[in-house]
Amino acid sequence: EKKIIGGRAPSSADVYAASRGTDPKSGEPTSIEVEVQDTGVITTFCVVNVPGLSELAPEIRYVSAQIRLDGANNCFFGLIRGIPVDEVHMGQRVKAKWADELKPDHTSIQWFEPSGEPDADYEMYKDYL
Repeated sequence: EKKIIGGRAPSSADVYAASRGTDPKSGEPTSIEVEVQDTGVITTFCVVNVPGLSELAPEIRYVSAQIRLDGANNCFFGLIRGIPVDEVHMGQRVKAKWADELKPDHTSIQWFEPSGEPDADYEMYKDYL
């Protein structure tokens, strides 16, 4: 359905995208489902130049990034495409590129690409570096 579901513990306001079932701060179960956006901001990234890391890896050079999704209190790992590697930067706003055939897991997101929105203010993502 092109939705990203996060989890929240009843005693917390923090939402974790791709929750592993517990709040990492309290250990309490994240029993409340919360939809987070498929847009976010690049907090950190890595340009991969090493060939042969995986048969599934895209052609090098490519960018892997930590993305703080809108509505989440953690980062989501994803590939960045749709932009030259040397133009990717921290604070850049991105959106998910969804697969044509959706599955009930993270593989439904093929990559993230620039959203066209202005860069996020550093204060918005500085605690997620």
